Amino acid sequence: STAAAVPDEAARGKRILVADDDPIQLKLSRLHLTAMGFVVTEAEDGQAALETARAAPPDAIVSDVLMPRLDGFGLCRAVRGDPKLAHVPVILVSSNYLEEADRRLAESAGASAFVLKTPRFQEILGSLKTSLTRPPLPAPSIVPGSGVGGVGEEHLHRVIRQLERQVAMNEGLAQR
Repeated sequence: STAAAVPDEAARGKRILVADDDPIQLKLSRLHLTAMGFVVTEAEDGQAALETARAAPPDAIVSDVLMPRLDGFGLCRAVRGDPKLAHVPVILVSSNYLEEADRRLAESAGASAFVLKTPRFQEILGSLKTSLTRPPLPAPSIVPGSGVGGVGEEHLHRVIRQLERQVAMNEGLAQR
């Protein structure tokens, strides 16, 4: 049996909000997290996750990075900017965002952790346990209207880079 199948005392009853626009990933996340003892709520994108969190603040948020309407970086910044949610750990998860610039953007957005999506969810589970047992991160210093040269522009560059990588991957699959 895998470690993920063993309920964990630190997880028991903790409410986790999972945001992912991929229904299969959402289901897998729910299965893994529920098996650990977490109580899981799902949201199909960042905007829905933000609305759900504002209505009932969770103990932590696990969010995919690339989603429509509001991506993981934007969700994280919105959570950090909301006094009711600022203390909630946000774990950003990606199968593609692996570059150092993405890590820096996740940090500047106020993410508690930035992890790779793996089949057994070890990184997500480890980051959740760590984030739930340590004091919350201070809110990031976001300069209002930081467009050109600020977080806004870097965010845009990272999303474009991510989309370029996905298109290249899809083209490779199509050619095969």
